[in-house]
Amino acid sequence: MAPSGPVSGWSVDEVAAWLTGELSLPPAVADAFKENAVGGGDLIDLSDEDLTNELGLTKLQARKVRTALSALGVAAPAAPAAPAAAPAPEPAPAPAPTPAPVAAVGVPVAAAPPAAAAEPDPRSCFVQEDLQRYRKLDQQMRELRALELTSKLEQARRFAVQTRQQLEGAQRAVPPARQAVADAQEEHKKYSEGGWYPGKVLAGKEKQQKKAEESKAALDAATANLARTEQAVRDLTAQLAEAEKQLAAWRGKESELATTQRTQQELVDRMFAAPVWGSSPTLNALTDATRALEAQAAEQGRGVATYGNGTKLLTSAAQKLEGAIKALQGTQFMNMMGMRRGMMVTAATGRPGMMQPNMMQNIAEMAILRKANDAVASAAQDTAQARQLLGPGLPQVNEEIMKAARAGIFQNVLFGGVMSDVMQAAAVAKSVRAVEQMLGEVRKAAQWAQANLTTYQHRHAELSAQVSAKQAEAQAYRTSALRTALEAPAAAATAGVEQLSLI
Repeated sequence: MAPSGPVSGWSVDEVAAWLTGELSLPPAVADAFKENAVGGGDLIDLSDEDLTNELGLTKLQARKVRTALSALGVAAPAAPAAPAAAPAPEPAPAPAPTPAPVAAVGVPVAAAPPAAAAEPDPRSCFVQEDLQRYRKLDQQMRELRALELTSKLEQARRFAVQTRQQLEGAQRAVPPARQAVADAQEEHKKYSEGGWYPGKVLAGKEKQQKKAEESKAALDAATANLARTEQAVRDLTAQLAEAEKQLAAWRGKESELATTQRTQQELVDRMFAAPVWGSSPTLNALTDATRALEAQAAEQGRGVATYGNGTKLLTSAAQKLEGAIKALQGTQFMNMMGMRRGMMVTAATGRPGMMQPNMMQNIAEMAILRKANDAVASAAQDTAQARQLLGPGLPQVNEEIMKAARAGIFQNVLFGGVMSDVMQAAAVAKSVRAVEQMLGEVRKAAQWAQANLTTYQHRHAELSAQVSAKQAEAQAYRTSALRTALEAPAAAATAGVEQLSLI
């Protein structure tokens, strides 16, 4: 909703709220107005050149602002006046008004205003051959849709997957079945051909005969199981081939439907490309509206890409700074431990100057500081890229800290002794404070970029939906015209339009 009161009385904040609320423009536009302290009195005096050249609006955004101001009764500012010319002579007295002439019978006084363009009559604007082709394609699509291709294709795909899994299971069962037959053959051979086995000497002939019969039964069972398994593999192989054949057939129907739809759409496009349809007020209005919306959607899409990349860079920078702070805080803890150890040595020996440094601790601290320094330098590079990408509207990050981060001065030089521990602790603490300040500013910039990204995404989605709606409206108009033409007698559809044939 627009602020209350006349536009000339709006404050700077009310102008900014109107831009982002009523006009749904991105926050960056409102920021530009705020930076230039544009209130209502200034707003009504801004020309289109001021909006685009001075405030950085796109032509489409400037047009939107101008249209909204016109709706509020604010006219565009007049062009600069030309240099004053010499005074013109006094005008001659105007002649007395002449009475309006009375028209004679059958003689018009003045031409009537031109009539608005009429919509083409679909019953006489298409070639019969085109309509027949359209009808045939439409019938093919109805028949294909009646097959419920999506459902049938999913069923065929699922059945093929299940059959393949069953076949793989049967194939895995074949080697064990073959091994079972080989083992059973070896066992039967011992009992049937007089081979030696434990207990053979003590076993009687009757027991040997029983062993032979049992081994023969086991061999028969293993052989039968192998036969069943191999037969299952053959059956499932054939079943899978049939399932894949059916799946390919349904995929072919799906492809046929897509091809038919594409062919019919191409035909419709050619039919409505005839000159007679170029004068359709409805189609022309829908085409112009669609193109305008597509241009606006493309602009918002570029904003989504720009602010998406900027948000990603700033988020990455913040994460790197958080890691650097943790690392620097780690060195602070190590310094505190070193100072405590030094004071203990001093208390024990009474000679602080003779204390030897802890070399392993110094090496570890150097590695941590180097890693933190690299992270901060990388974060500064990401932030600089985001600033270059998003422009001057991006909340600023302290330039001195950015310069220091790029130079790599956060890497502390380590010395031995108690005094060096104190000095290093102070240097690390100073570095932590600087990085924390940078982190706070980078987070603020990231939030600003994310807010702009959300605005662009929302607007892009809205415009894309409007484009789809206009396209659907145009398609509905075409479908209605074709239906009218198809329902008309064949003679009316072909009368006097041979010159428009697209075949």
